Amino acid sequence: ITSYDFGFPAGGILPTECPIRVNLQPDGSVILGTNVVRVIPEAPAAGYVPPTLGNIEHEKGSSTGRITYEIIDPHKVQDGHVYTITFEDTLKPGKNGKPDTLTTFSYTLKDSTIDSVLIKQSTHLEPGYEQPIVDGFRLHFFNEDQVGLNQKLSGWRPQNVNIPSFTFQKLTQSVGPEGEFRLNDYDIIFGERGMATSTAGVYEGKFFDSQPVNFKIVNHQTGDPVDFVSADLDTNKVGPGICSAGIDTLFGIIPVAYKDVIAFLEPKKVDGRDTLVYTWQFFLSSVPDSTQRIPTVGDTARIILKKPFLSQDVYRFTAHEGYVEKRKAKSDLSNIKVVPNPYVATAAWEPRNPYNSGRGPRSIHFTHLPAKCTIRIFTINGELVRKIEVDNPEDNGTAYWDLLTKDRLAVSYGVYIYHVEAPGIGEKVGKFAIIK
Repeated sequence: ITSYDFGFPAGGILPTECPIRVNLQPDGSVILGTNVVRVIPEAPAAGYVPPTLGNIEHEKGSSTGRITYEIIDPHKVQDGHVYTITFEDTLKPGKNGKPDTLTTFSYTLKDSTIDSVLIKQSTHLEPGYEQPIVDGFRLHFFNEDQVGLNQKLSGWRPQNVNIPSFTFQKLTQSVGPEGEFRLNDYDIIFGERGMATSTAGVYEGKFFDSQPVNFKIVNHQTGDPVDFVSADLDTNKVGPGICSAGIDTLFGIIPVAYKDVIAFLEPKKVDGRDTLVYTWQFFLSSVPDSTQRIPTVGDTARIILKKPFLSQDVYRFTAHEGYVEKRKAKSDLSNIKVVPNPYVATAAWEPRNPYNSGRGPRSIHFTHLPAKCTIRIFTINGELVRKIEVDNPEDNGTAYWDLLTKDRLAVSYGVYIYHVEAPGIGEKVGKFAIIK
């Protein structure tokens, strides 16, 4: 794997690759360039449980975005360290008459255990961006674009009712204040007129008095009631306080759709005093046709918002290094293998013969071993051929045999028995063949 630069298209300069230098010496050794590393894939040790960051807990806030992680270097995971992810947000101006939207600006990753900021105010949260690797891991963010209605999770309950879809958005008026963002989910529950009472208020410059209505609004998470102004705009003769939509004529000639608007009011402290401010607005997206109806008793408009990572959101997780679990290690002994088996003249990984005569280096691998164990290799008659002491890191379950006896003589072809002994874990006996 090598990197390349972008080049300079305007100047006619093509992209160029970084050079790769790998020199194989006569003695079989390898000299690598400064930007080259050699990696040997190995099976983990028996019973090895890889490091983890556990679950990334959403401690504060209500974002519907997701954060995942990828462990790149298991040896650098800091056992027991607690990490915190926080965010900054910003108001993104709307275009083409659309309202401004709240969105994510940056994130910060902090090691709370040692009070160290690892990534500070990074603005790179786009999908596919390779986040920096810190303490052996890399984060992945799956963010929402902006605050808005989650179309998949929102809608009428029960589902498949013959009611027009609804529009839910930040309140905007040509006359009067704009709504403020509130990152809540809501249920608008419909019933008989009088089940709740609206709050007096102004919508589009027109005053609407308090009145009994046929719906109530509750916060979906807490169940707390939400105040609202009921702007009775339609003229379909169903009566005041009934949320509906209908057709009327402008100047007695032009048909115009009129839709009742529910303007949400939610608490806010202004100059130290509690007050209500406009937030969202709700209305039927279209006038019911001959096959549809307005919402009535038993209907609920479920409103679930898409919420990007915002300044209220705090995520926390704890790193745990890899370890060997003895019960699992005992069960994993059955996975021990000799590779290749049979060994037929050579193995693919053996280097070029550095000698002028003779066979050159040979090697077979024992895989999925316990990190600390003893391998004894016997002939079929029970004669000890070689003893290999294995003392690997916990994540390495491979040992090598150069096909030499304990007397440093090349072994002959035939069938061999191996015995693996791991103190405190167990034993495994198997066989392999060498074919010349």
